[in-house]
Amino acid sequence: MSILSRVTGRNFTYYQVPLDVVRQRMGEDAVKMYEWFDRVGFAVDRAALHREFPTLPSTTSSLGPKLQDWSALRV
Repeated sequence: MSILSRVTGRNFTYYQVPLDVVRQRMGEDAVKMYEWFDRVGFAVDRAALHREFPTLPSTTSSLGPKLQDWSALRV
């Protein structure tokens, strides 16, 4: 959240939405996805991705938010 706060100039805080709320608003498939994220996690093989898509620019977790236009949030 600190990267988003720094890049946008707004303070962001983390709040974990309870799975019951996710289930109610997004359905059972979303609950299964978030449960999987908690149990297994998510990772990307950057080297393999670059080999398969060599022209795709690689970004770091801190660079990605800088490439986004956040002006709509600056209200």
